Amino acid sequence: ERVRTSLKLWRNEPHTGRFLLVAGIHRKREGLNEPLDMNQLKKFPFNLRRLDGVHVMGEALHTKQQADWMADKIYDLGVTSLGLVVSEFHMLRAYLPLLASLYSRKIRVPLFPFPVGLSIDRIVPESEMNPMDLYRNEEVPRISSYQEKGDVASWEMLSDYLSWLWSMRIPFQFL
Repeated sequence: ERVRTSLKLWRNEPHTGRFLLVAGIHRKREGLNEPLDMNQLKKFPFNLRRLDGVHVMGEALHTKQQADWMADKIYDLGVTSLGLVVSEFHMLRAYLPLLASLYSRKIRVPLFPFPVGLSIDRIVPESEMNPMDLYRNEEVPRISSYQEKGDVASWEMLSDYLSWLWSMRIPFQFL
C-alpha cells in the first residue's frame, strides 16, 4: 500500500519533489515472486509513468536495510527534505531507523511523516492482525529491542532532532 500511495503522490503532485525513493520490500511478505524494480512499477497495479527522479531499492529483508539505503540516497542525491510514506502502524518503526541512519552519516534534513491510512478493521496480510493490534503487539516491542541494538534512534536522538526541526521554522505552505 505504501508503494501505491507514494506513486499516487508522485503522479498527482509533480511539484512536491525531485526524487521518489522507493525502499525495498520483503518479497515473501508482500507476496511477490521478484524484487520490486522499475519494470514492475510500470505495470498494474502501480502504473508508474513519471520515471525521472525515481530510484528503486528492490529487495530489503528488514527496516534497517531500507533506512541505510535511504540515507545513502539522500546523501548521494543531495536531498534537502523528505516525506516518509509508510503505513501508520509502521511509521515510528520506519522513522526511527531512518533518523539513526541519517545521524550516523551526520545528515540533517527535515523528515516529514506521510502515514498511509489503513482501516482499523483491515487485516494486515503478513501478520493477520488489524493495524492497532499489530502496532501494540509487534511494533512497539520491536522499537525497544532495536534501540538496544542501535538500529533505531534513541528517544534522546529523536528529541534532539525534533528540537532541531522546530528551530528550522519551516513555513506551513512548504508542508
